[in-house]
Amino acid sequence: MAINRIKLAEQARQTHTLIESERLRTALFNSLSHDLRTPLASIIGAVTGLIEDQNAVYSPEAQQDLLQTILHGAERMNRFVNNLLDMARLESGMLKLNKDWCDLQDIIGVAVNNLGEALTSRPLDINVQPELPLVRADFILIEQVLINLLDNALKYSEQDSKIVVSTQKRGKQVETAVANRGQGIPETDLSKVFDKFYRLNSPLQVSGTGLGLAICKGIIEAHGGEIWAENNKLGGVTITFTIPLSSKSLGRVPVMNEGV
Repeated sequence: MAINRIKLAEQARQTHTLIESERLRTALFNSLSHDLRTPLASIIGAVTGLIEDQNAVYSPEAQQDLLQTILHGAERMNRFVNNLLDMARLESGMLKLNKDWCDLQDIIGVAVNNLGEALTSRPLDINVQPELPLVRADFILIEQVLINLLDNALKYSEQDSKIVVSTQKRGKQVETAVANRGQGIPETDLSKVFDKFYRLNSPLQVSGTGLGLAICKGIIEAHGGEIWAENNKLGGVTITFTIPLSSKSLGRVPVMNEGV
């Protein structure tokens, strides 16, 4: 009976793995058909227009718009590919942290810069606690977490609504939050947003596979931290993550309170 139970448990595990693999494959095919083809079509159209513009039909302003279209499409494809690679590493157990002393203020700045005009054209508040200690973390992976959270905040909020990023020391950890003023999440689904393939129903046109927050969860937990979502009283959602502080601190960073 014990052997049979072990065999049944192994069969159940293999079945679950096959189901998850099939879901991942389906999601990848769906994403390839939309999240890659859509920006690729925009890039091809813009490049074609510029190449065929031998008679200078386009004004300098129109040419700049076409170049921005190419840039935005390439950035979107880059974020998508990065998410796929991160999820593959998480699923395979091959995610390795390259920890070093990091300034969260710097990571936030790099993440904001990498999102480009999509974020800088929105009302944005960045609040960093004075004399915030450095953390030992993988700069690139925490940057990816912030990019995913900011991209998520952009997708699920209106174009003119504010996004707020804040970070502060709480006890033996540093807490960072990204808040929007968009659509809330049903209370029963707050914990599900970090599941693979979960997509929030939204009246807005939202692209993606539902992997971004799952990747954030895997990266933060690999750092020994926690991540959670909660609804704002005035509307929208705040997603917060923590990074534990090391017993040895290499100093503090100056304050930054910036409104864009």
